Amino acid sequence: MELRSLKFAVTLAEELHFGRAAERHFVSAQPFGRTIAALEREIGTPLFNRTTRRVELTPAGDKFVSRAEQVLVDVEELVRSVRSAADVESDHLVLGVFGVGLERPWPGIRTPAVIAAAVANTGRPSLHAMAGQTYYPHPRARYVPCEGSPLQLAVSIRADETRPAVHHFVQVTRAVADLTPR
Repeated sequence: MELRSLKFAVTLAEELHFGRAAERHFVSAQPFGRTIAALEREIGTPLFNRTTRRVELTPAGDKFVSRAEQVLVDVEELVRSVRSAADVESDHLVLGVFGVGLERPWPGIRTPAVIAAAVANTGRPSLHAMAGQTYYPHPRARYVPCEGSPLQLAVSIRADETRPAVHHFVQVTRAVADLTPR
């Protein structure tokens, strides 16, 4: 069982609408619905009653979603505690360069719209065009402009980013952009 499936089920329980729930995860309704259906097959029972007019939680779905919410909180706390205890991320930075037109794009990154969600979910900064802020917003990602080059770029980072390595990377990126001839 994947955490993504749990997140989708929790969101669908909140929205009770496949389209709105899928939108919150920056995916289309069809793959979102397939993920929910696969989860229900894996569990062996329906979590949601669906009609053409409404979506409702089943009693099993209510129990599942309640526990899934707690599991997601526990996983987030586990990751946070391990990172802070080991201080793993403070001097090590993993950079994801996402983009359309790359010969070997990152798995799952097929359109620019997915970049903000990838940054928000993985915590990996990305170099991407500043237009992303306008056309591909995400509540957990922000774009830091890097002025200076003929091609407008931005570093996309999580909105709640606090790691010193990321802060230094943004500073260096801005300094390099300032040195680039216009």
